[in-house]
Amino acid sequence: MYVCIEGFWFYKFFTNCYNLQTMTESRIQQDICIFYRNNFCLRHHNPRSMLISTNNEGGMKTRNNAVAKGMYVGVSDIIILHNTASPLRILFIEVKRKNKRQRLSQINFQNHCIQMGLDYFIVTSIDEFKKIISNYGK
Repeated sequence: MYVCIEGFWFYKFFTNCYNLQTMTESRIQQDICIFYRNNFCLRHHNPRSMLISTNNEGGMKTRNNAVAKGMYVGVSDIIILHNTASPLRILFIEVKRKNKRQRLSQINFQNHCIQMGLDYFIVTSIDEFKKIISNYGK
């Protein structure tokens, strides 16, 4: 199956073919990004939303370099500016596999978001993500 994102076509595997226990966080994040961009971020969507996928993987050397450039350690995997609700909502989405726990830096980031009154969610599947988005209207 192919999906179109901003005029570019990408090959998309069917998530229903995979056991949720064996799906990687990267794969779940990819499915979330494709779903959200196709439903909320294309040029014809009015109002148009925005999804930012953070690159917070990598070894210690890569991470230290990113921190030096301003990366927030523990930042969520996905940041969404959801423009279909009034007012604009900012959502921080952390993707985890089932039965996996957050690192201390991720817990600290979550607490910082909550202290600021921002929406922070931990999801383990695209279905959980869809439920969260449905609560914000389409």
